[in-house]
Amino acid sequence: MNRWGAGAVAALMLSAGAGSAAATQVFTNEDDWRAAVGSGFGIETFETYASGTSLTALDSLGIAFGKLTSSDTSFPTVRSQATEAGGLCRSCPMVLVNDDDLAAPGKGAIVILPARSNLTLKGVGYWNSGGSDVTRLTLFDADGAEVAHADSPGTLEFLGIANPARPVVRAEIAAIAPPSGSPDFYFTIDDLQIAAIPEPHAYALWMAGLAALAASAAGRRRREGTRGRRVSTL
Repeated sequence: MNRWGAGAVAALMLSAGAGSAAATQVFTNEDDWRAAVGSGFGIETFETYASGTSLTALDSLGIAFGKLTSSDTSFPTVRSQATEAGGLCRSCPMVLVNDDDLAAPGKGAIVILPARSNLTLKGVGYWNSGGSDVTRLTLFDADGAEVAHADSPGTLEFLGIANPARPVVRAEIAAIAPPSGSPDFYFTIDDLQIAAIPEPHAYALWMAGLAALAASAAGRRRREGTRGRRVSTL
């Protein structure tokens, strides 16, 4: 199941210039993350997918997924937490797993990419539901340089990054070694949330188009008003 906040598309467009200059923010509170990105975000709970569904993209969030490893063609896979994946879930029973065959160790990071080349990621958030593994959320710019990262303990806990300091074109969620213990690098996430914005040049073109439409409508109203008036002569 997925949903967009009210007025999401309009808010997404209108916020395009606002977040780019802000300092990168890390959140462990879902409500605070949502307040930071505004109403222009989408959420995917995975409840409408059958267990075993391999996901290459989520049109509802405007994102695509990269392969879990470079050596095969596996992608993040939806599984039932209760009967297959283990761990916890935020909105049960379905979660997203970084492994298509449920065999530890996990196959790699969940790689998130904007589905369109003119979009960048303004915010990424999720619930870590994968048992004991610590997960790390890392954001990258178009040159492959790291913009920011943050870690979430392996409990049912939210982690999100918002308003990155530079445009982000890739996000990765990966398992990392905890301070103690032996991770299996197999993890699940739930309630993935994405805020994406047009790149500055795309936003400028969109605003110019709106201005042109507004000017055209105003001119049409003036012409219609002139035709509707009677001219009196004495």
